[in-house]
Amino acid sequence: MKPFCILLCACLLGSQALTAQTLIERYRAAFTLKPEEGISFTADTTTRLANAAVPAVNLLPSGAFVLMGSGMGGRTQATTSDGRTFTPRTTASGLNSFADGSTIYLPDGRMRYIGQETSPTHTQQRPRQRIASWISSDGLAWTKEAGVRFQPGVADDSAAGVPYCLQVKDSTWRLYYIGDLMGNYGKTVGRGFNGVRTAISNDWGQTFTAEKTTNISREGDVDPHVVYLTNGKFRMYLKSAKTQGSITFVEGTDGVNFDTTKITEIIKSNGGGVAARYDPFVMKFPDGRILCFLGTDDGVQGGRQKIIAEAGNAVPTSVAESLRNIVFSVMPNPAQNLVTVKFTLPISGRVSLKIFNILGQEIAQAFDETLSAGEHTRSLDIGHLSLVNQMLFLQLNTQNSTLFFYR
Repeated sequence: MKPFCILLCACLLGSQALTAQTLIERYRAAFTLKPEEGISFTADTTTRLANAAVPAVNLLPSGAFVLMGSGMGGRTQATTSDGRTFTPRTTASGLNSFADGSTIYLPDGRMRYIGQETSPTHTQQRPRQRIASWISSDGLAWTKEAGVRFQPGVADDSAAGVPYCLQVKDSTWRLYYIGDLMGNYGKTVGRGFNGVRTAISNDWGQTFTAEKTTNISREGDVDPHVVYLTNGKFRMYLKSAKTQGSITFVEGTDGVNFDTTKITEIIKSNGGGVAARYDPFVMKFPDGRILCFLGTDDGVQGGRQKIIAEAGNAVPTSVAESLRNIVFSVMPNPAQNLVTVKFTLPISGRVSLKIFNILGQEIAQAFDETLSAGEHTRSLDIGHLSLVNQMLFLQLNTQNSTLFFYR
């Protein structure tokens, strides 16, 4: 295998939190799949969040993630580093009771949460929903921003729900939402919903303008979640209108136009011992595993809600392959003496870690050993290197490849 390299500088001039640019890069990596990935999932009935539905996963500046959901129990949150184990949070987030939404990662390191809220003119007979926003510096505590980000017009019957944002380029972000929410209430197919529409923002989500006011999905196919594909296309995951609880996807070339004549069902309704599924949220974790978070209920009257995850079909088969998606943290940063590095391996393998100066000269080797699968932590003493306030590079090696990280 030909060596590959990506630079990560465990530079002594940074900060403990991820930089804004690194956070955006990790966001794009989390939502970029190969065409053959994310097309097959295995049921896992483990509850990630109880009394909650409508999952959304947010990347944190610390390098961890937070899973958010809402339901009969109100809004709930839990943090995770790997998507396997979750730690519930009891501190209020500052967001409203609607979990529907997603995060825009701003160039100053803050985050803007784009979410749904009820309009002042809302009535039971004529629903009115609009898009609002909240701002945060840590991804956990949020403050409501003044104003309205997007209020659909007549074409959408002034209603929008289940918003999801995907970066197009730099400050340009596309909003996917259910248009004309509840507008076709008398129809058999897609009863109570319509389809997915889009709006566009060129200012990091401060203002959106209508883009596609007709369906880009099949009527009644709702709860959009869109990811990038490495072949340049886009894939939109949806809850199917034809079979309650089935998860499907369609693909397109530009993020707006999707081929709705080619619909692929990937998670069957009521399959795998799960009563119902909705609001798919697909992402790739740093160790290469792909999970689809889903809202479910247990099928009993009253519907006890929970969020589960289904495991994808793309687990790395070698340490070298896994390094392409590895999470590597260095703390504290800046540092003078001891530095702690953490990284995760999905399988066992021989790994070494070397330290280089800015001239590319090797000045130390931290370790060279066979490591088991899982998270590893190593403490490095850099005080004796006499390189305080200078830039250092960490080189992670396997038998067949070399990976430099840059930060």
